[in-house]
Amino acid sequence: MTEIELPLGPACGVHGALRNLSETPGQELITGHLDYFVCPPPHPRCVVRLSITWASPAVALGIHRLAEALVHSLTAEPLPTGSTSR
Repeated sequence: MTEIELPLGPACGVHGALRNLSETPGQELITGHLDYFVCPPPHPRCVVRLSITWASPAVALGIHRLAEALVHSLTAEPLPTGSTSR
């Protein structure tokens, strides 16, 4: 787990890999995951979660870079007066 300060607010990132065994002998699948949990100061009762999962260890570095760029671009703005959330 990593603590990080993002434009959207304080956050923590959790990353790891899971080994999924198949019922077929000799077959297994390793999946990676990366989750960010952000607490945006304008919305103190909210948590924003960004979750990415992939099935190939060969793409892990590229996925991490993509997720970092994405999470650093997140912003939050209040809804205009009279608007409702979707």
